[in-house]
Amino acid sequence: MKILSIGNSFSVDAHAYLKGVCDAAGVEIYAANLYIGGCSLVRHYNNMISNADEYVLYVNGSSTGKNISIDDALDMDEWDVITFQESSLMSVRLANFEPYITHLIAHAKEKHPRAKIAIHQTWGYGNAALGTIKNLGFLTPEEMFDAVEKNYVAISKSVGADIFIPSGRVLKRLYAEGYNVHLEDGRHAGRGIGRYALALTWLKVLFGTGVRGNSFDNFEIPISNEEKEAVLRALEDIL
Repeated sequence: MKILSIGNSFSVDAHAYLKGVCDAAGVEIYAANLYIGGCSLVRHYNNMISNADEYVLYVNGSSTGKNISIDDALDMDEWDVITFQESSLMSVRLANFEPYITHLIAHAKEKHPRAKIAIHQTWGYGNAALGTIKNLGFLTPEEMFDAVEKNYVAISKSVGADIFIPSGRVLKRLYAEGYNVHLEDGRHAGRGIGRYALALTWLKVLFGTGVRGNSFDNFEIPISNEEKEAVLRALEDIL
């Protein structure tokens, strides 16, 4: 399966262990990611219009150091799945998604009519970013998690996405159980349980494969057996 993510640092998090867990599951994947930190849909749209080569290309979780445009990426392969997401700050307001995501999807479908369109649901911040959470109009991390999920579910339905990847829902479940799913900044997925949960979520959604017994263990931060089991329970309950 060939996957292109038009994203930001949160899709970097999602791709970090994706190739590894797919290899361990015996499924083939080639995953490219277009990275600009904090990139919003409106910026993606403007970059598409201007053909700006402002994105760092990541392949299978690692930076190539190469800068490319959206059209460069769309033209570089025959993509099976193309994913879209809003920036984390902009995800808290449904109005921020449109009309940009509709135009981006239409452009991608024009070039790849057989590709499936996936909406990657991102996540809320943790207590380490409580000041930002309150500036966004929420009292607690849980309120932000809920608002982000509600908006992604709505936009996925309105654009008629083929695939919905509930990364934020899985991280919300783990956060509610007391697991530290964020980096120290309280925003990005942690390099242990956070990124592991994202990778297994993508694996199960995209391939429909079971995740128990997956032997991948090349983590940047060690993950305990208890944490692995918590991720598996969450995926079994949610997906």
